Amino acid sequence: MKTSKEHADVLIVGAGPTGLTLACDLARRGIAYRIIDQDEQPSQHSKALAIHARTLECFEQLGLTDELCRRGRKIHALNLYADGRQIARLDFQHLNTPYPFVLVLPQRETEGLLIERLTSLGGTVERPIRLSAIERHPENITAIVHDMRSEQREDPVSASWLVGCDGAHSSVRTCLTLPFEGEQYVESFLLGDLTIEGDLPSDEGHIFLSPSGVLFAIPLPNPHRYRVVIDATQEVPHQVDSKLVVQDFQASWTHRVGNGPGSTSKLSQLVWHSRFRISRRLVSTYRRGRVFLAGDAAHIHSPAGGQGMNTGIQDAFNLGWKLALVNQGLSPESLLDSYEVERRPIAASILAGTHWGTKMMTVGHPLMRWGRNHLASLLNQFPTIQDRIVKAVAELDTRYPGSDIIIDQISHHNWGFSRRKNLFSNRESRPCAGERAPNVILSSKTPHEYHCLFDVFQHQHHTLLFFQGLNRNAPSIQEFNALHSGFDTRFSHLVHSVFVTINSIQPHISVAYIRDSNGVVHRRYGADQCCVYVIRPDGYVGYTSQPTTRRSLEKYFSHLFR
Repeated sequence: MKTSKEHADVLIVGAGPTGLTLACDLARRGIAYRIIDQDEQPSQHSKALAIHARTLECFEQLGLTDELCRRGRKIHALNLYADGRQIARLDFQHLNTPYPFVLVLPQRETEGLLIERLTSLGGTVERPIRLSAIERHPENITAIVHDMRSEQREDPVSASWLVGCDGAHSSVRTCLTLPFEGEQYVESFLLGDLTIEGDLPSDEGHIFLSPSGVLFAIPLPNPHRYRVVIDATQEVPHQVDSKLVVQDFQASWTHRVGNGPGSTSKLSQLVWHSRFRISRRLVSTYRRGRVFLAGDAAHIHSPAGGQGMNTGIQDAFNLGWKLALVNQGLSPESLLDSYEVERRPIAASILAGTHWGTKMMTVGHPLMRWGRNHLASLLNQFPTIQDRIVKAVAELDTRYPGSDIIIDQISHHNWGFSRRKNLFSNRESRPCAGERAPNVILSSKTPHEYHCLFDVFQHQHHTLLFFQGLNRNAPSIQEFNALHSGFDTRFSHLVHSVFVTINSIQPHISVAYIRDSNGVVHRRYGADQCCVYVIRPDGYVGYTSQPTTRRSLEKYFSHLFR
């Protein structure tokens, strides 16, 4: 353990996926951090499996996505069965993202790759170090910790900020005496990793609904290996012998699957199993002065949809760039207030959604089961509704409409279509401020070697996209320079500016640009007229403006930066 006299800009408590993501993000931004964990070794259990598209987009900025995809299994669809037939199917392959799938990878391997990345950035996890108390001061915090391998007295650790990423039984949350309101479900579940031989597609997930209960079967990276989860409140007895456990899983499989798809599957070779209960809880506040909570320390919910780990990782990605700017004196401390404003409603929404999903899947009354199955079959007939559900599961529809660092100055009357979409419309509208900036495949490379729009965002700063506009009176590169020069000296080290043009650019022009000769980027962003988008470091639209004025742009950046 480092000496307690060393001061850290940020002390991270908990080295799960959330804490490790935050540590990697801070490390690449040059922030002095320390990350501690009370466990002597990383967990060896597979735990969470699903890595969704939005999380993979975040991991791309950390340089992790290629290796994650190489090790994991890509799940392209999720099938729902009842009464021996398929009643619904969610297809991820049409998502507008470089990662149109759910990546299945055991959490221990995700953590292992994050630790490798942290090591390459010069960092390390300090183990086993336990937090026992927090002293909060106006200018910093003092954490009281001790090395659990020795009988040494507890040592103080000084830091400017502390982030609790230490899970559902968070010591940080306990030290702050924050309520963790919610409830535990009455149902218990049996989980096991087994070999399955049968006729089910190995690149798709499967959920079986039956009067006997619900069963999940998710393919793992190893061939023929599946994660199987069943609700086992009363039916399945506790077993120790692995052969008896496999027999119980096979019996439950037969009862729940019936005579439809998967009925010929044979289960064997149990790797590990566990019985567990689930809860739904949300902390009362994400921030108390210089102390923050993220991940399971702030919210826990049903694993339906595999949202838990992903939500925590995105908590970290939202907080990291804000902590870095404030700690470096580049932004006011008020920027940190936006963390709770943006992320807590997301957790509340996911809590509500997963709670509803869990109740629907475990419903016992025959009439309610019939209604659920009939509704699922009905909704399956509307591709646009499926698309909405799939985007929600992939967390691509996350938006931050209530944040005061989100400014949208585009009038809907200036656009060729309404911003509003009805439930049955599949028409994509331009991204509003607060929404994820969508990716676009570029028609041709620029001198800057941009293959897609996400390549433009692969840095640690805000990105200003200045759209020339599709109309005939579109402004020239000289007008872009005039707009840009107004804030270049004050904000040039914080903002990466890119001119999106439909025309050719003269070779001597030195600004970064995208030649959008076929207008695909303009149309996706609704840029019929000249307009500006500012994309935040976490990939969300922070500011839009049409018409664009230097004064309004300066006002936005002056609000965001010192």
